[in-house]
Amino acid sequence: MLPLCIRVTRRRWFWIAQEIAALEQHGRTHASAFGTIGSYNTSGYAVGVFVSGDVAYVADWDSGLQCISIANPAAPSLLGTYDTPWNANGVFVSGDVAYVVDSYYGLQCISVANPAAPSLLGSYYT
Repeated sequence: MLPLCIRVTRRRWFWIAQEIAALEQHGRTHASAFGTIGSYNTSGYAVGVFVSGDVAYVADWDSGLQCISIANPAAPSLLGTYDTPWNANGVFVSGDVAYVVDSYYGLQCISVANPAAPSLLGSYYT
């Protein structure tokens, strides 16, 4: 299955959101050596990912926004979720706000000041 979204972090890790409902972390210790370090199976279809600090924010299709701790790269764990009205298919995070593109319902602005309890700030129907 082809990855739908890839994000690279400064720690030499890259995160792949795949349609098989998984967030996978890959890394390299040598320029030619890549391998899976850890993964987390989401409850929906992972179609987008944005990494900020020790949290990966996943647009998880029919399960909305998933906030996943990546503090331990070998064992990512769920912090919190926010179920968007329809299908989350993209995410971008700036500061404490996650901007989620939601099919049919446009832009959802979600507070992630506490990733364990994301909450809706507002939305814009497009």
